[in-house]
Amino acid sequence: MQRFLFTVSILLFLSLSIKAQKPVTYENVIVTDSTLSKESLYNRGHNWVVSIFKNPQKVIQLNDKNEGQIVCKGNFEYNQKKFIWGGSETTKGFINFTIKLFFKDGRYKYVFTDFIHEPLKDGNSFGVITTDDEYSGKMSLTSKQWRKWIWGDIKEQIDLNVKSIEASLLEAMNKKAELEKQDW
Repeated sequence: MQRFLFTVSILLFLSLSIKAQKPVTYENVIVTDSTLSKESLYNRGHNWVVSIFKNPQKVIQLNDKNEGQIVCKGNFEYNQKKFIWGGSETTKGFINFTIKLFFKDGRYKYVFTDFIHEPLKDGNSFGVITTDDEYSGKMSLTSKQWRKWIWGDIKEQIDLNVKSIEASLLEAMNKKAELEKQDW
């Protein structure tokens, strides 16, 4: 019995001590005119991807018209918006992310996820960006307060960039694709 209680205690302790990290994710389902087919919405989404990325062939990871899915890997530059003493240069780099688009008749879904901070050269990497209030990793020669400021700045810039990309997507999805136009 003691052995059983000891095992349960250890498992309980381990489960409480392991903090579940949830990646930052933005997702939304947009209900459109019910007469819009999956194919029409897919064409609009595909046109958007081709127009927003400099090299769409490089970023498109999955392009399945039959299933109504497009998955892209993109990135944007990261450079601190506000001056944060010492070490700020070591965090300059990119935020990599994934955009997933799903299409069905009369609706579509988009998901922005897998945000990863990648510094230039040998800088300080914050890795996968999670919903945690503070960066949970370790970095040598940095203070907890500095990591907290950079973490917050990274999340703030992700939010601003996603809102801009999202606005572009929503606008594009409201425009007819060339294939849908009758007068060409």
